[in-house]
Amino acid sequence: MNRYTRILTAGLVAAVSFGVAAPPAFAAAAGRPAHADVVKADQGQAAASHGNAGQAQGQFDRLIERTDRALARAIKETRVSKLAVIGGNDTKAAVIANVDADRAELAAATAVEQVKQYRPVNYVLVVNVLRQAAKVQTESDALGGDAEVDALVRSAVEKALAVTALTPRDSIKSARADLAAARGVLEAVVADPLVP
Repeated sequence: MNRYTRILTAGLVAAVSFGVAAPPAFAAAAGRPAHADVVKADQGQAAASHGNAGQAQGQFDRLIERTDRALARAIKETRVSKLAVIGGNDTKAAVIANVDADRAELAAATAVEQVKQYRPVNYVLVVNVLRQAAKVQTESDALGGDAEVDALVRSAVEKALAVTALTPRDSIKSARADLAAARGVLEAVVADPLVP
């Protein structure tokens, strides 16, 4: 290496190690965009934000459609056709009315947070409880009826019909507990029919 190269190398090493700024002529090339680049970037961001708003609205619309389809699927005819009148409650009509009310509210939703609160699976659980309640009631009636079983089944049905897609996940547990108690009483009656 010749003397000039050594001096230049030593100067560069010193500049880098001590953090000396580059001369103004090199500053633009080192990281500052030219004015035209800044203008193009601003225009691109404006176009992107406009596109993001349209994209967000499309995603919101798809979320509403998906939730509405799930609500409709929860009460399709094959699921609710076997629901019976239990204790004077037309369970099929009541469940369908609840779902229709939820679908109407869903159509008026304006925020993603509102739509995400809907749990269509609640209706699947409600239909299952109501089917089981009808089965327990039928078995009780076949044995001559039992006032305690009838009261527990009626309570389970009323609690299940109060559930909507917006109620908390554990709201169906109380109806299930009443149904399990009714089943327990019924099994005791079947095991020992002489017990009052």
